[in-house]
Amino acid sequence: WAQSQSGKLLYKPEYFEITDLIEETVLFFHSIADQKSISIENKANSNIQVFADKEMISTVLRNLISNAVKFNHSGGRITISAEQDENY
Repeated sequence: WAQSQSGKLLYKPEYFEITDLIEETVLFFHSIADQKSISIENKANSNIQVFADKEMISTVLRNLISNAVKFNHSGGRITISAEQDENY
């Protein structure tokens, strides 16, 4: 965030499928979640195209899932969903 405010972080938006990025992030945290017996379920609809900076969205997803794993109880469940609403 600090880098983006100082102009050192470039914003490079592109079209990509958010579901693919969610799946990559879930796979990254899979073993950590398994250690706490936490299941992570990806219920994001497929084929959702977004126009955003992929690296920034990846950082947001990693932070959200990391916190969900960190603050979830053993045996818990994390559900991730995304859906397109008209043009959003």
